[in-house]
Amino acid sequence: MTENLRDMGLDDERIAKCLNMIESGHYQALDRFLKSHRQTLLDSVHKYNDRIDCLDYKG
Repeated sequence: MTENLRDMGLDDERIAKCLNMIESGHYQALDRFLKSHRQTLLDSVHKYNDRIDCLDYKG
């Protein structure tokens, strides 16, 4: 589980938070946390995609 969370880009502090939620049975909170992290990753992808599009257009 820890390796999967690390592969998702979570740092040690956030991994510990997720594992604590799992151990405590707070699955809805974990789901919200992971959905929020997913959105953060998507926002980052979109930001860099826009930059790539600018390079492609100007290149």
